Amino acid sequence: MRTSLWRSLCRLTLPGLLLLASQAQASIAAQPLSGAAVAAGRLLVASPAMAGGYFAHTVILLTRHDRHGSLGVIINRPTSLPLAVLLPEHRRLAPLFLLEGGPLQPTLLSLVLAGRGLPDDFDDPGRLLFVSGTAEVLKILHGLPPGMTLRVYGGYCGWGPGQLQAEIRQGAWRVVEGDAALLFSSHPRLLWQRIVSRP
Repeated sequence: MRTSLWRSLCRLTLPGLLLLASQAQASIAAQPLSGAAVAAGRLLVASPAMAGGYFAHTVILLTRHDRHGSLGVIINRPTSLPLAVLLPEHRRLAPLFLLEGGPLQPTLLSLVLAGRGLPDDFDDPGRLLFVSGTAEVLKILHGLPPGMTLRVYGGYCGWGPGQLQAEIRQGAWRVVEGDAALLFSSHPRLLWQRIVSRP
């Protein structure tokens, strides 16, 4: 795997979670979550009142949140497209399916990755790698070591400056802590119900 690619990614240090992204960097201390505690690495859970629209029953991993706006990928909407069909040169991905990351640029791939094959300074079982951009994703998959856990998304979600905060104030979203067990759930379609059923 080319070290220049890894070094080109910025780090986001979050409570219990490390995300690497191409356009954002922040360090966030652990804190109790509230309706306004929105930050990269946390999850947006759609309100039950949002039934009927595109985002009904969605769970979204926020990958960027700053004064320019917010970006994320839906983590609980698997498609019927096997990754082995989308990326036939990567036969190891045969059991996995592409997830629908959002309505924007549906052909743009993003990747969430975890395991002990990350570079030395990121080699921690509690850390994750997030990479967005089809070319970058394909480069990483080409040199992917065995034993890695991953999810691949097509498309993403986006909000303009202040837009997401306004939706949270209106009760459209609940913010919860990022959790690798949720991100890599073997039953992603059940994630929304699983989270909203929590006390």
